[in-house]
Amino acid sequence: MSLISLMVLGFLLFALGFLKYGAAMVWAGIAVFVLACLTSAGRLFLSR
Repeated sequence: MSLISLMVLGFLLFALGFLKYGAAMVWAGIAVFVLACLTSAGRLFLSR
């Protein structure tokens, strides 16, 4: 799974949780999004 699709997945989880399912899904979406951001930042840092 690519990082962009992980970010999109995290954002979708966040949006769905915010609109319908509640706090647990919101936090899951935030966690997935942050994980994808940290992974991409780490790859950029390591590729220098």
